[in-house]
Amino acid sequence: MGDRFAEIAPNIYCLRVSPTPEFTYNSFLIVDERPTLIHTGRAKYFDRTHNLLCQVLKPESLAYIAFSHFEGMNVGLLSSGLKRPLTRCRCAVH
Repeated sequence: MGDRFAEIAPNIYCLRVSPTPEFTYNSFLIVDERPTLIHTGRAKYFDRTHNLLCQVLKPESLAYIAFSHFEGMNVGLLSSGLKRPLTRCRCAVH
């Protein structure tokens, strides 16, 4: 299976990190005038999510990171990703 991304609707991408064949972490990327990443996956897999993100856009252009809820499997960026050029974006939790 492996890590991959797919455009699931115009300018909306699913970034899928698969640490095992049986399990995936999905993040969603909306690419428009203010690109938004929804969920970031676990911290230990964030490098893999970041690599997928880089295949779609320049990470420094990311404007927002959004979370529908707050738990470790969705907020990995908060501990590891902010060391990267994503520090200009804003985070929001619903």
